[in-house]
Amino acid sequence: MESLLSNIPAVIWLSLTGALLIGEIFSGTLYLLALSLGTLAAGALAYNISSLTQQLVAAILVSSIATFVIWLNRRPDSAVENNDPDVGQAVSVVAREPFTVHYRGADWQAELSATSTITPEVGGILHIHSKHANSLVVG
Repeated sequence: MESLLSNIPAVIWLSLTGALLIGEIFSGTLYLLALSLGTLAAGALAYNISSLTQQLVAAILVSSIATFVIWLNRRPDSAVENNDPDVGQAVSVVAREPFTVHYRGADWQAELSATSTITPEVGGILHIHSKHANSLVVG
């Protein structure tokens, strides 16, 4: 531990890593985690008495790769909706005003899809097209 405290650049890099990790805990974006991996790599090089140029290159390279991997694995909102297991399931109409359907043991607010030409009848069966806020879009 003595050699770490005497190695000021390593302490600075590792302190920056800790600050980024704390920021990540509060933000939850994962991008600060990518940056902290870069500063951790630079801190490891600083601990081994590498040059500042090597430390900066390592920090930039590792952070860039980690950020790119996170960016590749992002799921757009539309992909989440398309994989929704509720889409296509049958619901029964409970009331017309307000439009309410029964699904999974509970009554849900509902709205007709824009392409639907069906007039909902109480007791009728419709299918879920998507979700909009807290409502089921049916038709």
